[in-house]
Amino acid sequence: MTETNAPECERCHRALTSAASIARGRGRACQAKVDAVAAAAVDVIPAPALAKAVAAIGARAITHRTRALYWAVSSNGKQTYEVDARAGSCTCPAGRHGRRCYHVYGAAILAAAGQHERPRYHVYGDIVPAAA
Repeated sequence: MTETNAPECERCHRALTSAASIARGRGRACQAKVDAVAAAAVDVIPAPALAKAVAAIGARAITHRTRALYWAVSSNGKQTYEVDARAGSCTCPAGRHGRRCYHVYGAAILAAAGQHERPRYHVYGDIVPAAA
């Protein structure tokens, strides 16, 4: 039996086959869930932060680490921050000053879209609405 290293969806862990899915790290259906949560968050997240969060998700600059923890890469690509989507906190400069940054919004969007173990914890009603 040979082992393959086919790329997997970051959300559901199914094998990715299309070039577009491989590039974004999610299959078409999983990406649609992320897009739906981001669209529903328009009334909750400030527009500039939402735009940066969606761009960071698209660039794979926010990735799941464990449970409600995510890694986020800084805008300049030189630092990595730890984001706790459940607590709404981030280790970036804005987060250390008590402000909610786009890293937190991005992690909350991924979590609300069902990115890893969603049934185990409440999804951020004050940040983004849960996916349907």
